[in-house]
Amino acid sequence: MNVAAFKSFETAGKTDDSSLTDFEPVNILIVDDLPEKIFVYRAILEELHQNLIIAHSGEEALKLVLKHEFAVILLDVNMPGMDGFETASLIRKRKKSSKTPIIFLTAFNDDMNIAQGYASGAVDYLPTPIVPEVLRAKIRVFIELFQMRQQAAAQAGERAKREAAEESDRRKDEFLATLAHELRNPLAPLSNALHLLQMPEPKPEIVKSAYQIMNRQLQNMVRLVDDLLDVSRITRGKIVMRFEYIELQKAMENALETSRSMVEERGHSITLSMPDKPIIVYADMVRLSQVFSNLLNNACKYTNPGGSIEITVKAENSEVCVCIRDTGIGISEDNISVIFDLFKQVDSSLTRSQGGLGIGLTLVRSLLEMQKGTVEAFSEGLNKGSSFIVRLPISWEKSVKGKEKISASAINPNVGKILIVDDNEASAQTLAWMVEMLGYETSLAFNGPQAIQTAQSFHPHIILLDLGLPEMSGYEVCKIMRQSPSFKNTVFVAQTGWGQIKHRRQSKEAGFDYHLVKPISLSSLQEILDSLEMRKEPS
Repeated sequence: MNVAAFKSFETAGKTDDSSLTDFEPVNILIVDDLPEKIFVYRAILEELHQNLIIAHSGEEALKLVLKHEFAVILLDVNMPGMDGFETASLIRKRKKSSKTPIIFLTAFNDDMNIAQGYASGAVDYLPTPIVPEVLRAKIRVFIELFQMRQQAAAQAGERAKREAAEESDRRKDEFLATLAHELRNPLAPLSNALHLLQMPEPKPEIVKSAYQIMNRQLQNMVRLVDDLLDVSRITRGKIVMRFEYIELQKAMENALETSRSMVEERGHSITLSMPDKPIIVYADMVRLSQVFSNLLNNACKYTNPGGSIEITVKAENSEVCVCIRDTGIGISEDNISVIFDLFKQVDSSLTRSQGGLGIGLTLVRSLLEMQKGTVEAFSEGLNKGSSFIVRLPISWEKSVKGKEKISASAINPNVGKILIVDDNEASAQTLAWMVEMLGYETSLAFNGPQAIQTAQSFHPHIILLDLGLPEMSGYEVCKIMRQSPSFKNTVFVAQTGWGQIKHRRQSKEAGFDYHLVKPISLSSLQEILDSLEMRKEPS
């Protein structure tokens, strides 16, 4: 084509392409082995203001297709080595480029070549020499189609993000409302029980029932707060797992003991089937017990009073399978897939009446995944019961390593005095009463200096020391007392509302032997006392 002819083609049929510039430029691939033809195609297409990418061979084109997404490909048919037909076929075989429009450019205009071009995956076939306005018009169509697809995909993505955000907000608001409701629920029976105890000469059976109610409601509140803290730690990757080789049966026994009060309250019957031979797993005893306890509590909540719960433990090759099956309200097919999602509860008046935050099953799944386990839920439908199956890898070759106990003689041969330090006087006094009922002598202090002074005259064997004290923190008190030979054998127990990794590390660095999270459960304290073999013999 001479220069004059080219200029006449170039100026003829120009249109306004400003609409194309409203979007980000798209990629157009030009494949031709002749530099002069590439020059012509560039000149024709430059006014479209798109990204023109050049390949001088079929092989080079295939490499570029792997790296970029193209709105359209202009492909010369007659090239040395790999021709246009073969190149097009290979482009079509790759998933990423299988739908990319290909326009063949060729001087051969016979029916056989045209048929072969379409068979190779071409969407159009232009003979050379090229008419500029025709080429621009065709390319413009594919650019607009590509931009429309991008816009539709972006809108769909934004819509999906918006809907996800709205759903997240809805579930968050619903969760906060549920949390407020669940935390408020125990307050009424606690308040009523306190009023009953304050009545003049209440009947013994009323006093007993009042204490049982208060204990039960307090445990409910503690469990809710503990679950919230666990979810927070897991989502932030801050939870600590203490792995060891343990007997799975022991973890199940712990869970049954934890859930016993709920089982008895609702009159459920429990059937337990476990193999005679101990099953050893590499897990965290506390967290695995928590998994089974959460599943048992879930079965209790959604099984009508008088219903039954069946627990079956079986060894299956390299795995142990634990199935907890109930005769409760069951799970609909729609809810099976989302029942382990955070803050998700089965949306039913029957289930809503049972309360809960919708995080128990999320904890179960997360804790099991951290221990290389899995959990699945099954149900035949509403009012047909449900089954939860836990699977964990078995460690047959390992034996259970017993925890070492600290001998009382290594601490002090005459143990029995416990100093309780807490700036909350009510908390300190009630804890002292509990400890005294266990057979220990106690003394109280309400700040750091008073604790040091009292300890020098009282000579405690154990100090339950609050960390958040006025004037001087519990960390400082422990560090100071550890420097004195008088407290060389004293056992220091941190009591605090903080139980994260950094707080446990800080208490250990300060010299504490144990770290208990408030409110201190009697069982946790009893475990420490028993492990030290410190109980006083009654006189």
